Amino acid sequence: GPAKSQSGLTYVEQHRLKTLPDEIAKLEDEINKLENFLADPKLFSRDPVKFTKASEGLVQRQNQLAKAEEDWLELEDRAAR
Repeated sequence: GPAKSQSGLTYVEQHRLKTLPDEIAKLEDEINKLENFLADPKLFSRDPVKFTKASEGLVQRQNQLAKAEEDWLELEDRAAR
């Protein structure tokens, strides 16, 4: 199987564990920006296409964030064993 390090994680998993916090922070930042953008009550009437794109982007990033947080918790848990 893949080479395991001391922590019980593969090197790929260790790398992922290291990079996930940055990825999570970046997604949170993008979500924040999109939420602020979508908070404009006139956005939909002014530019429905942009509103729809931003809404879809927001949902997509929220899903990515949930997955990244899940991965991080799982890897943290396995690294601690």
